[in-house]
Amino acid sequence: WHFYVPTDAGVDFVLSFYFAKSVSGFNGNLKVSIYDTDQTTLLLTSEVVDLSAADTNYHLHTCASVDPTATGFCLVRIEVEDGATTGAVYIDDLAVT
Repeated sequence: WHFYVPTDAGVDFVLSFYFAKSVSGFNGNLKVSIYDTDQTTLLLTSEVVDLSAADTNYHLHTCASVDPTATGFCLVRIEVEDGATTGAVYIDDLAVT
């Protein structure tokens, strides 16, 4: 998944979301990357959310704070990396604060 977050230069923000997995044995990861307004400079480099210990309930993940260099739109990319046991991942209530 990817989406854009409107930002102002020098105003840091934090991305948070809830996640759950459909199968309790699924052991993949979520990888979160946030790019600066130029869409190429990484502000948050592949923060990994380990799903192996999570159950099928929703859990909150809060990313590290990032500080864009210009006013515009930062690209947020969330990737699911499949593990040895397949399953689905659910993401809900994305927030930028």
